[in-house]
Amino acid sequence: MAPEKIKWFNSRLKWKALSKERREWRGGQVFLGLLVVGLGVVLGRCWQLQYTEAVEHQERVKHQQLKIIPQSARRGSIVDRQGRYLAMSTRADSVRVDPYLLKDFQDTAGKLAGALGLDEEELYGKLQERRDKRFMWVKRFINPAEAEKVRELEIRGVVLEREYQRQYPMGQLAAHVIGYTTIDGDGLEGVEAGYDEYLRGQAGQWHLSSDALRRPIGSQEEFQPAKDGSIVVLSIDSVIQSCVEEQLESTVEKFRASGATGIVMDPVTGEVWAMANWPTFDPKTARQSPAELKRNRALTDKYEPGSTFKPFTLAAALEGGHVAVGETIFCHNGNYAGKGFGKIGEYGNHGWGNLTAGEIIVYSSNIGAAKIAQKIGKKNFFQMVEKFGFGRRTGIDLAGEVAGTVRPLSQWDRGQYDLTRAAFGQGPIVERDTFP
Repeated sequence: MAPEKIKWFNSRLKWKALSKERREWRGGQVFLGLLVVGLGVVLGRCWQLQYTEAVEHQERVKHQQLKIIPQSARRGSIVDRQGRYLAMSTRADSVRVDPYLLKDFQDTAGKLAGALGLDEEELYGKLQERRDKRFMWVKRFINPAEAEKVRELEIRGVVLEREYQRQYPMGQLAAHVIGYTTIDGDGLEGVEAGYDEYLRGQAGQWHLSSDALRRPIGSQEEFQPAKDGSIVVLSIDSVIQSCVEEQLESTVEKFRASGATGIVMDPVTGEVWAMANWPTFDPKTARQSPAELKRNRALTDKYEPGSTFKPFTLAAALEGGHVAVGETIFCHNGNYAGKGFGKIGEYGNHGWGNLTAGEIIVYSSNIGAAKIAQKIGKKNFFQMVEKFGFGRRTGIDLAGEVAGTVRPLSQWDRGQYDLTRAAFGQGPIVERDTFP
C-alpha cells in the first residue's frame, strides 16, 4: 500500500476513534445532566413535602390513623306536673355488620337469622347488596337474650351497638301531647318535636388510633363525653289525663261517634291539665299508625263552640253593665221569635220561663243567652269576641295549632240573626277546642 494511502487510513481511524470518544463523552454529559435534573426534581419535591405541604400531609395521616367512635347522648325525659314519667330513653343493643369484613355471607346470614329470628334469604340478599359497603343495620333494639346469642357467635364484622331506645311507660296516655320520635330518636310530633333541641342532648366522641383495617389500637387519645338531654316538665297531670281519655272512650262507644276531644284547664292560670283525643295511638308504634289517628284534633280541627260559649256572652254583659247576676230574664217558655232573628228554641224542648242571668248558664238556655246578647248589642258583642282572643292562635307550645274563624263584623247580617246565634256558640264563630 502506498504511504499516502496508509497515512490517510490512519488519519481516518484516529478520526473515528475521536468521534466515538466525543459521542461517549457527550452521552455522559447528557446522562449527567438528566441525573442532575432528576435529582433536582426529587429534592424539590422533598422540599415541597417537608415544608410547603407538611401540615396538609400531617393532617391527612392523622385522619387516616384516627378512628372516631361516637357516643350517643341519652334523650331527655318528659314528665307530668307531678314528675311521673311519660317518655324516657333506656339502653338497648342493636346489631350492625361491616360487610367488607365478612368472610362468608351465607354462613353469616344463617347464624344471625337464627339468633335474631330473621329470614335468612332476605338477610343474605341485603348483605349481597351492600357487599362493598362498611355499614349495615341488621336489627335495631334487640332483647338481652338475642344480644347474648349474637355475642356468642363471635363473627368478625358483626358488632353489637349500644343505643338508646325511646320508651313510653304509660303507653298511649297523652300520646297527642307527647308525640313520638323516629327510630334514631329525632322528635316528629308533639312535645317530642317542639322541644327536640332541649331533649336530644349532644353526642360525644372517642378518638382512637387505628390500623390499616380501621381497627382501634393503642390507648385512648381524646374523649368528648356526651351531654344528655334536658328533662321537660309538662302542665299535664297524668291522673286527670287518664280520666279524660277513659271518659272520651266511653262517650265515643255510647254515641257511636267517629271521635271525641277533651281538654281540662286551670281557669285561673290557663294551664292545660289534660288534652286528649279518641281514638288515639301508641307513640312506640306510631310509625305504623294511620296519620288520621296521630292528628291532634284539639289544635287542628275547627267547629262551632256551641253552649260552651254562653259563659263568654254573660261575662261580656256583666263587664259592660248590661245585666246583673240576679237579674231575671224571661225565656218565653222555650219559644222565642222576632223580626230580624227568626225563631229560637231550647235544647231538649225545655220550656224555661223566668231565669236569672246565672241560671241561664246553669240550665244552658239558648233563649236567655240570645236575649243577653241583644242587650249587649252587635258592636259591643263583637268587641268582646276580639278581646277574648277568638279567631287567633292561643300560642300554646305545640305544633300544628290553627286559628279559629270569626267573620268580620261587616259580614254579619243587618238584623240580629248572627248576633243571637253567636250568643250560644253558633253562626259566625268557629273555633278550636283550646279556647283563649
